[in-house]
Amino acid sequence: MKERQILLFKVIETLETMGYICSDSCFLGNTCLDFLARKDEKLLIIKVISNIDSITESQAAEMLKL
Repeated sequence: MKERQILLFKVIETLETMGYICSDSCFLGNTCLDFLARKDEKLLIIKVISNIDSITESQAAEMLKL
């Protein structure tokens, strides 16, 4: 299993322990987000990365649109 996938599963597990409901994760490659998490009125848009420098310019532009 890739390092990023392990990190993603740990983030999901942590959020679910805190009472968040998490959407299915998306392993489609270089998408601008990985999953959504909701708890009450809070909605989190999650992008899990191990190196901040790995975000492309187009991914950053997509995130700004959210």
